Amino acid sequence: MKKSFLFFAFVCGLNCVSLGQESFSIPKQIRGIIIGGNFSRIYFDGERRKSAFSFPSTGINVAVKLKNKLYLGSTLLFSREQSQVTPSVLVRQNVAQLLVGPSLKVDDVKFNAGFSFEYRSALSLRSITGSPINLTVPMGKESYQVNLMAGVEFYLSPMFTFYLNGIIPSQKINSSAMQLGLKYRFHGKKEKKTPYRLHRREMAKSDIDKLKDGALLVRLSTSENKITALRNAGREKQASKAETWQRTQNEKIVKAFKTHFDFAPVYFFYSDKSNQVRKGDFDRIFLNEKLELDTTIELSRQNIYTAEYTAMKQDTFVQLSHYELEQIGDFRSKWVPRYYGQANLGFRAFVVKNQNFEQMVEPFPYYARTNAPGIQKHPEQLLFGFPLIYFLANPSYAAAVDALNRKLHRFYRLSK
Repeated sequence: MKKSFLFFAFVCGLNCVSLGQESFSIPKQIRGIIIGGNFSRIYFDGERRKSAFSFPSTGINVAVKLKNKLYLGSTLLFSREQSQVTPSVLVRQNVAQLLVGPSLKVDDVKFNAGFSFEYRSALSLRSITGSPINLTVPMGKESYQVNLMAGVEFYLSPMFTFYLNGIIPSQKINSSAMQLGLKYRFHGKKEKKTPYRLHRREMAKSDIDKLKDGALLVRLSTSENKITALRNAGREKQASKAETWQRTQNEKIVKAFKTHFDFAPVYFFYSDKSNQVRKGDFDRIFLNEKLELDTTIELSRQNIYTAEYTAMKQDTFVQLSHYELEQIGDFRSKWVPRYYGQANLGFRAFVVKNQNFEQMVEPFPYYARTNAPGIQKHPEQLLFGFPLIYFLANPSYAAAVDALNRKLHRFYRLSK
């Protein structure tokens, strides 16, 4: 009988734990540690004695989510129980229990039911007053019991629950108990996920390799809308001036890339050909150094990235800052994450983008800032803003392109 009981208890406990590891494709397992006490009525000398409180009870708990609100749990609990024999004498017993059964979670309350498989040591007597015990009752031997269990848990926080279990004797000679205490819960084995920061870094390494083996297409602005609007308004002089200014800027950008950029082959196209680039149609769009359409220029690379002088967009990446406990009901609360992100800087720079003109993200070195057009229009900035402008922004297109080229080379080396 003893061996059969031990085998059955062991198999039940093992099955409960293995459910969380093998039986379900996406298991949601919760584990925890338990500390508490109990009021017990030990069966002694032909009757269940008056209950007395005993502390501590300690153990471990595993619960596996079966359905939306249904769990299967297994708890291994070690405790000392005691009951009153007389006002001055207690009967005591050490107990090891395996509690197995389903539970149903409703809001912040979980209802438990199942079986209690128990090993009980031999009884002992203890005098509360310290006086000699004048009882000659047989103390019995160690025993094994199977009883019923019913209980309830109250969620105090995402990590702590208060539990209350009743052990209901299945036979007249079995003992009963009321258990109470705290459970500290933590998640069990989870599917390993790549942290988002690490994922971004892996993506950046992949992109730098692709760019090294690919091509960089530099988009040059035409200012077509601005120039057309000026001409339609009869302001031909201003339109011609704007056209000349934009052409001069484009020539400087082309010269800067031709002179200072060697990380990948560079091609140039006007912004009105952007849709063709998105679609992968590179026929008759590339420009030579004189900004003339050159049909002899062919693109043989597979990995395409773009770059342009434009305003920086805010990096949409947000990072976890901390958790806060937020009230969601009269007696309910949950932990909610708080994040912080990059400020919307909005400065202008040479920005590397993908083929769909989507800005790359850190840690990829995707920009080099410069205020070259502003300095050309207002050279006095160098007088009043030096050395701040010199250190915070490259003073020319050439300096910015050179900085971008060095950033890409450095990141490529470090990624190896």
